Amino acid sequence: MQKPLREHIAQLEEKIVILRRELRDRDLPSYQRAERELALINAEEALNLFRRAYEVEQRVLNPRQ
Repeated sequence: MQKPLREHIAQLEEKIVILRRELRDRDLPSYQRAERELALINAEEALNLFRRAYEVEQRVLNPRQ
């Protein structure tokens, strides 16, 4: 079963919080920091796309609003 866009958005928001928290760890090895930074960039971009898709979905479902 396909997940609603709101669920994807919530999961990405949670992932971003976790990644930012991990990046505050000063003992994180540089290769892990680079992985987390890349994951953060990707998650933020995905979040923007899912939010835009959600806006389009809402306009289609509620054209008069």
